Amino acid sequence: MTTTNKLDIIYGIIKFYITGDFIYPIMKYIITKERGKPAYLQLYNQLRNDILSGVLPHGSKLPSKRLISEELGISVITAEHAYAMLCDEGYILSNERSGYFVCSDGPVFFSAAPTTFQHKIPEN
Repeated sequence: MTTTNKLDIIYGIIKFYITGDFIYPIMKYIITKERGKPAYLQLYNQLRNDILSGVLPHGSKLPSKRLISEELGISVITAEHAYAMLCDEGYILSNERSGYFVCSDGPVFFSAAPTTFQHKIPEN
């Protein structure tokens, strides 16, 4: 029985895109019409799950909207909608002319200011 280096197995399974200074694994996301969900929600859920599970750790650069749309066969607008939802919920951050980056391990919540309003019932 021969010993196989774990690193060799990983490189044997995963293929990479190299664009500029960044290396992306080939997309593992799948968009289907049978699920009954809009494509942007399918992409949003898959990216969100990868962020929460640590597959896409803090600081990771996401593929461009154009690259992800070409790979998945969806429109750039669909990818933009999914990315906008992730931005709105605090999972990723958009840097103009730099792309999208994972900015947390989960959504960022801000606590509401304490309320001091007290409702008084008028006496008759």
